[in-house]
Amino acid sequence: MAYRPAAETLLACVWFPDYPLQVERERHLSLGPQEEAPPLVLLTGGRQPVVHAASREARALGVRRGMPLREVIALAPTAILRTADEAGYRDRFDAILTHLEAITPLVEPAEPGIAFLGLEGLLGPRHRYRSERELAAALTATIPPGWIARFGVARGKFPAWAAARHARNGEVYRIADRERHRFLAPLPVGLLPVSEDLLRRLEGFGIRTLGEVTRLPLADWVAQFGAEGERLWRLAHGEDDEPLRPREPIVAVAESLSLAPPIATVEGLLAAVRQLLERALQRPERRGRTVRQIRLTAHLESGRLWQRTHSLRQPSVHADRLFPLLRYRLSDDRPDEPVEALTLALTAFGGVAGEQSALFVDPPRERLARLEEAVRQLQVRLNRAGVARIVEVEPWSRIPEHRHALLPYDPSTSPAPHE
Repeated sequence: MAYRPAAETLLACVWFPDYPLQVERERHLSLGPQEEAPPLVLLTGGRQPVVHAASREARALGVRRGMPLREVIALAPTAILRTADEAGYRDRFDAILTHLEAITPLVEPAEPGIAFLGLEGLLGPRHRYRSERELAAALTATIPPGWIARFGVARGKFPAWAAARHARNGEVYRIADRERHRFLAPLPVGLLPVSEDLLRRLEGFGIRTLGEVTRLPLADWVAQFGAEGERLWRLAHGEDDEPLRPREPIVAVAESLSLAPPIATVEGLLAAVRQLLERALQRPERRGRTVRQIRLTAHLESGRLWQRTHSLRQPSVHADRLFPLLRYRLSDDRPDEPVEALTLALTAFGGVAGEQSALFVDPPRERLARLEEAVRQLQVRLNRAGVARIVEVEPWSRIPEHRHALLPYDPSTSPAPHE
């Protein structure tokens, strides 16, 4: 859904500088407050990690994005090194977006750490927020304590983002319509959301600021760079026609499972996934709809998140059809360390599902239904799973404790009785 007209729409940009680093400091209080923090470097995974993000203190020592680990150690031997958790950063940002949607439902996530909000009818002397100060107070109330956040207000996405970069922590900086060109003129061309190739060519031409871009006529830019040249020229003038695209609300059906001890084998992981899938399919919110997409989220022993989303070519409501896809995907792409907790969410749905019930109810199923009801009542009384089932994990292991695992027994996913 596009929210138009874009260039004439009043927008707010919420920007979290060094967003991944702020998430890490929130997770690990031992890293210290941001104003007196030691150098922090986030690395990519794999056998040859490189820098994913570096704190201001690390950058002051010469650490740069894409730098190999050996160079980081040489430049900043006292830096704290952590593996980047991009799934965790997205998950944390989703929670922040939910809080921002209390201000306006028109919230678009540009990337983790940057969001745009539609402000039409919200900011002005006779509106909900009469001043930038009142808007800043409302935005700050949605931000996690101790975080650094900057807010910019202008017409169009690029001017709003440029304003946010100019703002102080916790304050709104607004660019008036008549001031857009003068405000943008001294800014570096590197801020423009255009291709790296175009930025290199601008540098080769000696064009370093947006003001220098505007000194040449539009026709020259179109002749040299085509449509991208026209976009560059208009952005430098503060004209951004890209529409606001608020995120669609995701009403997911999710089931979670705590795993103690953590599961480190693919067999144990698959057993947990199967149980969660069957539980999610039995939820009342799912019934009547086919499943088109499944998201798996694993909380790893190190504290990181592992997350994968699987879209289905053929929607279904049957675990026997959905589980083989998950098993196949997990055989090639699964967590690389023990899993402490697992969440399975049904995140997209298809049309009405035809689910046919049995014509006759046989006695074994009646007995199973009574047993399931007794287990449910026990769970309600204990406020936890009071019954567990044994799942084969490593039958070949010499250690008895590793051969089987206990998983919480869920009545809705119990196997059918044998005649």
